[in-house]
Amino acid sequence: MIRFVLYLIFIAILSTTLAFRWQKQESKEIFRILDRGRWGFINQSGAIVVKPRFDGAWSSKEGMAPFLTGEKWGYVDTSGRVVIPAQFSGPGEFSEGLAAVEVDEIGAAKYGYIDKTGRLVIKPQFNNAWGFSEGLAPVEIAGKWGYVDRSGALVISPQFDWVHTFSDGLALIITDVKAPDPKSKHSFQFPIVGNYGFVDRDGKLVVKPRFKWAGDFNEGLAPVRIGNKHGYINKAGEVTLNPVFDHAESFAEGLARVMINGKFGFINNAGKMVVEPMFDEALHFSEGLAAVRMVNSDDRWGYIDRTGNMVIEPLAKDALYFSNGLAHVSPPSNGSLKGVWGYIDKTGKYVWVRTH
Repeated sequence: MIRFVLYLIFIAILSTTLAFRWQKQESKEIFRILDRGRWGFINQSGAIVVKPRFDGAWSSKEGMAPFLTGEKWGYVDTSGRVVIPAQFSGPGEFSEGLAAVEVDEIGAAKYGYIDKTGRLVIKPQFNNAWGFSEGLAPVEIAGKWGYVDRSGALVISPQFDWVHTFSDGLALIITDVKAPDPKSKHSFQFPIVGNYGFVDRDGKLVVKPRFKWAGDFNEGLAPVRIGNKHGYINKAGEVTLNPVFDHAESFAEGLARVMINGKFGFINNAGKMVVEPMFDEALHFSEGLAAVRMVNSDDRWGYIDRTGNMVIEPLAKDALYFSNGLAHVSPPSNGSLKGVWGYIDKTGKYVWVRTH
């Protein structure tokens, strides 16, 4: 259970990076839905592909969607056909044709990798494992993280306390991770307290772990915390955008979300403010749009384009980024549309709403 929780946290940390990669894919994916306690799938138009009948589900990536039956996970394709029967203790999303899965071994569960037929192409041998990116995947052995290639060979030996997947040719690594407060009820902490740096594909430390926080590289820059402020470094570890922001995140589609005096806006890679900091909350750009929230707009989320124009008026209580043409949102309880959560398209039209 702890490993699974850590996996979900890792996905949250990497949501920005993964979204950048997914949005480049042209395949038609399917999206998970929940109705009366059962999970199914819809397509981009909102049509039911698989009627809700599973105990759990994730939306598809690379044309494959995990589903849960009882305590085991399998995969359906975008037509809803079960192509990999439920047999794994834990599922991973497909990336670069492979998915990390948890397999019950004698005495302990181990992680390995399957292809899209369900064949184990890298035998279960890791304590934990994430998805592939730029040809390498993070794996954990005896409490330390390293990287394997698609053959399962260790390319970067396990030596780091925590890692991210590769992005823009470099991977974020964390050393000297501080243990959680023993008084805390959690066995992990977020953000992770340690020293942040970056390695290349050969495992060379190109940016030594000297920052107390950092985000992934994208478009040649990575956000870092210096003192109590955030700025950006290049791949040589040099500060190229001075630490003047209260918070900063990785670039996406040419813009990065930053916070000044409690408000969010967006800068370009020259540090110019393209969208003035006016939002109480904001997400990164994905597929040309970014979710933003302003308290004075009935505390609802809408979506802006790259110029800052509101192209989908505030309509949701909660909202996520667009992926494969749809965004996951929660309609406001006092709105004309009643529902718990659903999906909108890029016109702001609800294509599906959960009502039970």
